[in-house]
Amino acid sequence: GLLRAGRWPVVLVAVAVALGAMGYAYYRNESGRIHRERYEAIAAIGTLKAEHLQQWRQTRLDHAAALVRAPSVAGDLAARQGRPDADMSRARAVMATGTETYGYAAAYVLSPDGQALLAAGGQGAGPGNSPTVGAALAGTGPVMGSFFRGDDGRVYVDTAAAVRNNLGRPLGVVVLRADAQQALFPLLQTWPTPSPTAETVLVRRDGDEVVFLNELRHRPGSALTVRVPITRTETPAVKAVLGSVGPSEGTDYRGVAVLADLRPVPNSDWFIVAKLDADEVWAEARYRAGVAVALVTLLILVGAAVVASFY
Repeated sequence: GLLRAGRWPVVLVAVAVALGAMGYAYYRNESGRIHRERYEAIAAIGTLKAEHLQQWRQTRLDHAAALVRAPSVAGDLAARQGRPDADMSRARAVMATGTETYGYAAAYVLSPDGQALLAAGGQGAGPGNSPTVGAALAGTGPVMGSFFRGDDGRVYVDTAAAVRNNLGRPLGVVVLRADAQQALFPLLQTWPTPSPTAETVLVRRDGDEVVFLNELRHRPGSALTVRVPITRTETPAVKAVLGSVGPSEGTDYRGVAVLADLRPVPNSDWFIVAKLDADEVWAEARYRAGVAVALVTLLILVGAAVVASFY
């Protein structure tokens, strides 16, 4: 009887080990599942953001293309070729209507040498002889320039398109100015599910650095001011501009470990990084681990009670 009774502690230890192994297996399985599900969610959001940005860009390019084809704009610019003091009221009315209808901060019509002929709106100062205007004159279609900070401190982006005559000679340039903080950044900052750390950042390469274009969740007022050297290859933003696409892990601009999804924005030099702090993911995994430990402990205590009853 003593011998048989002496076996129960061995049985209890064996059961405890088996329950511990089951609990650990449960934790590993749940941890892997949570990790995969979070990656899949981040990838879906990153893909959607990239598509929205592509559409946003294309819409502004289409607006500029439509305005340069407007008979009033082309006609007034053509008339001005022979008479510099020619009336441009029709073009002015079209540009003012376009600015108000499409929600632009400003719109301009320039001469081929960069002289402002008319303006509507006027936020962010005049366009001057910007690289965007030069690119529009040199190219065959509308172009979107780089983000810049206006005199009022807000971030803007210009879209320009050349107005040409039947021979292809430029008569002028139409410039549409979008307030990125109002028209674009909210699109990037929204996240479809509640999260204390998730954010989407828009970046581009600028020489040997990666510049963050939009307002960052964890650093308000930081648009165009945060830059990371291209040598920091552990940073998802750097990985994105170097050609990586899809799931990624690393440390972000704060030096915090993150899970990320990297996507290029088609037909642009922009890249989207949708990311989430790794601690947020592991917090859920730790919660599952706590549940597993509590369950295993409870079962071991029940087993101990059964052994005690036999004694």
